[in-house]
Amino acid sequence: MPSFVASFAFLLILNNMLIAESTFGVEYWGIPTVMAVGASLYKNFDKFLGCRFSECCSLRTGSGGWMPVNISGLASSLDNNLHGQHLVKNIVLKSLKAHFSNRDPSKLQIQDWIRGNVSDCENSLFIFDEIDKMPVGMIDGIKPFIDYHESIFGVNFRKSVFLFLSNTGSREIIQKTLQNWKEGKERTSISYSDMEELIQKGAFNEQGGLHQSDLIHHSLIDFYVPFLPLERKHIELKVADDMIYFPPENQLFSTKGCKSVSSKVGFMLNEDIYEGMFN
Repeated sequence: MPSFVASFAFLLILNNMLIAESTFGVEYWGIPTVMAVGASLYKNFDKFLGCRFSECCSLRTGSGGWMPVNISGLASSLDNNLHGQHLVKNIVLKSLKAHFSNRDPSKLQIQDWIRGNVSDCENSLFIFDEIDKMPVGMIDGIKPFIDYHESIFGVNFRKSVFLFLSNTGSREIIQKTLQNWKEGKERTSISYSDMEELIQKGAFNEQGGLHQSDLIHHSLIDFYVPFLPLERKHIELKVADDMIYFPPENQLFSTKGCKSVSSKVGFMLNEDIYEGMFN
C-alpha cells in the first residue's frame, strides 16, 4: 500500500510538471529535479505518510503512531487497577520510560521467531510466560539477542523489550514481606534493593527455566520486578473495583449494597481455578 501510493504520487508530480512545461513553455524545475523530488518522496513515504494509511513500526509519544508510548496513561492504569504493588509501579514506569527515551539502547524454533519479528519491527515486545516451567537451559537460546551486541546478522535487537514472567523467587518475596510486617514497618518501606538480590539468587538456584541460567550469570536481566503478596485490604479493594456505584458523576454509593460481594468473590475464585485448568 505505501509503495503503491508513493509511486502514484511521484507519477502525479511528474505528469503535472510535464503539463506545465508544455503549456507555458517554461522549464519550471526540470526533469532531474522532478526525479529527485519523486525519489525522496518514495524513500521517505513510510516516515511521513505511511503510518497514516497502513500499519507500521512507529513509536510516537503522541496519538499519531501505531505504537504510541503513553507512560502517563500506563501510570494511571496501574494506579487504578494494581493494588499493593508500589515496587511494580515504580520499576516498570521508570525502566520503560528510560528505554523508550533512549535513542541508542545499550542492549538490544525461538531464535528464528525473535529474529523474524525484530527484522520487521525493531521496537518489538516479547513476553515469555511461566519461565519457571520451562526446561532448564531452554531460555538461554535467546542470550545472543539480549546480550550487548550492536547487531546480529544485520538486525538490531537493542530497541526490543523482553519480559519474563515467573513465580521464581516467590518464597523469598513472601519471607521478606512477612519479616517487614513483623517488624512493624510499612509495606511501602520495602525497596527494590531489598528484593533484587533475593529474587536473582532465588531464580538462579531454584529448579526451573532460569536455573543456572546464562541470562542471570552474565547480568543480562536488567530488572527483577517483584509482586508482593496481597494483604486483606488489597483484596477488598479489588472486589470494590468490580462493584457498580452511583451517582455517575462521583460514584459514592453501591447500587446493590453488599449483596453481590460474595458472588463477586466466588466468581473471581472460580475464574482463577478455570484459568489454571487450561493454562
